[in-house]
Amino acid sequence: MRSVLIDTNILIGALDPADRLHARALEGLRQATGELVTTWPVVTEAVHCLGRRGWRHQEALLKMIAEKALTLAPLTA
Repeated sequence: MRSVLIDTNILIGALDPADRLHARALEGLRQATGELVTTWPVVTEAVHCLGRRGWRHQEALLKMIAEKALTLAPLTA
């Protein structure tokens, strides 16, 4: 299966309707084919940035992970 690596800006844009990239981020995720993958450093940065916009956005990101809509790739040396 093909994987799509998701970075911080896409997560923030998709989860915050007030973000200037919201529509583009959602469209990008809709068009993505394959498993959505990110890393803990990306999640950490996104949670920090989303915290400035309200805890509900943070909760939505963590829910994506819990529901397996977003896979966390292990970091290896």
